[in-house]
Amino acid sequence: MYYRCDKRRQDRRAEPIAGPGGLDRQELGIPSGGAYAAGCCQPEGIDGIPGWNVCLVFGGVRFAAILQGVKSRAREGNASSEKAVQLGEMVVPPARMSIEMS
Repeated sequence: MYYRCDKRRQDRRAEPIAGPGGLDRQELGIPSGGAYAAGCCQPEGIDGIPGWNVCLVFGGVRFAAILQGVKSRAREGNASSEKAVQLGEMVVPPARMSIEMS
């Protein structure tokens, strides 16, 4: 669920993983991360996610670690994607978000 909620923060110009960041999400009918999570919990009869911020911080750190690995493989020349360099350069935003939320 982290990836779906974090995607809402991603800047729309952030290729190759663009999101609706910088747009008026409310006007477009795109729910916030918290509203999206609540919408997923409601049909299951779950009253929210305890420690939601901890989940977001953990997800951000995990995603940053994955991107750092992609960046390292790109630097070593054994990346599995032509977009590995671009993806590797995206390591800072999820790491920064995790630090700010912790």
